[in-house]
Parts: sequence; structure tokens; C-alpha cells
Amino acid sequence: MNKSDLKDGMVVTLRHGEECLIVNDMLIKNNFRFNMFLEEYNEDLTHKKSKNRDIVKVQDFNKESVLWERGKEVDWDKAPVGTKVLVSDNERNWYEHYFIKYNLEEDEYKFECIDAKSKQIHNWKYCKLAEQAKEEVTFYDIEKEMNKFPILDISKISLATEVDKLTEETHEFINAIANNDEENMIEEFFDVIQVMINILGRYELTDKLEDGLQDHIEKLASRGWEIENWL
Repeated sequence: MNKSDLKDGMVVTLRHGEECLIVNDMLIKNNFRFNMFLEEYNEDLTHKKSKNRDIVKVQDFNKESVLWERGKEVDWDKAPVGTKVLVSDNERNWYEHYFIKYNLEEDEYKFECIDAKSKQIHNWKYCKLAEQAKEEVTFYDIEKEMNKFPILDISKISLATEVDKLTEETHEFINAIANNDEENMIEEFFDVIQVMINILGRYELTDKLEDGLQDHIEKLASRGWEIENWL
């Protein structure tokens, strides 16, 4: 809910517990004494000067229905990079992003986040947790979302054709190595991987790759290989 959504007759609760009635863009106390003007509030219902005067709940006149309630506060200065969040500029349309940092010096657009799909970084006015924050989060969580490998629709291609394609791409990869063609090595490497991913997708085995990788690592260790680095 935004400040512009408040209407006469609504009852608001301030952070320190006081309830006020909205009348002509003013907050009126229960004893009908003037308290504050709405112009003292930001659009997100936080007070411009005093956190204790933030509006945390909005009810109808009879207080029979809660129209809006502020969620649990997050200390964004301590929020870990990579936390999955929902961001918005109007509190109506929300988009999944990953949190990077909170810019206190910015007037409105304080939340710097990254869109995992477009890999674009944007600043947003509003931000809330999409799920329970992890105790330890790194950019690995973001990279895992951003760098997904495509699975192509090969429903109209026979398995035999795919196997022939795998043989062809493998030979091209070997030729790139023989010619010391580094640029082509990368291109052909991904061509080989793409065909293998397509074949696994045909057998609905792609969801087992993570477990398969763990088994592969354990196999290497059992054979005495020392892991020099991670990709």
C-alpha cells in the first residue's frame, strides 16, 4: 500500500503503537486531537524524520478488516549478497532479483539488485524477501541461476541423427585442437556439450546431472586424482 492509497476513515497504526484516523490528509489521534499531516510521510508510508512514526498497519474505520500490514523489517545493511528478493517501483508489480547492496545515500532507489535472466543490474524503490534469507550466501547462488545451459527441442530429430551429430562435433573439436585454433576450440566444445545435453534431455536425465557430478568427483578422488581448481 502507498500513501496515495490512504482514504478518509481509514485507521492507521504507527510503529510505536499509537492509532490515528485519516481525515483530510491528516492523522487524528483517538482523542480527536491533531497529530500529523500525511505530507510528512514518504510514499511507502515511512515517516520522513522519525522511524517510530512509520505506519505499520492500515485498517478500515471499524477495525474489522486489516487492509495492509508492514512485513517484518529487514536490516538491509546486513543482508547477504545473493539473497533472493522481490523488487518493485510501485509495490504492485514485483519482479524476482538477487540482492547486491543497499545504497543509503540514494533518495528513493536504494536497492541495487541483479536480474538473473537478463544479467542487468538495476536500482529499485522497494524490496522484500522472496524467501527465507540464507545464513551464508555468495555470488554462486546468482551464477547458478544466470548460467543455465539450454535444452533444445529435438522432438523432430531422431536419436540416430543426434548421435551422428555428436560424432561430427567431436571430430571438429579434435581438429580445432590439432590446429591449435583456440577460438574454435571453445566453439566446438560447447557444440559437443550441447548435443550431449540434448541427448540427456531426450531421456529426461538432466535433473540427475547434479548428483552425477558429485558421483564423478568422488570417483576421481577414489582414483587418486588431486583437484587443482574448480570451474
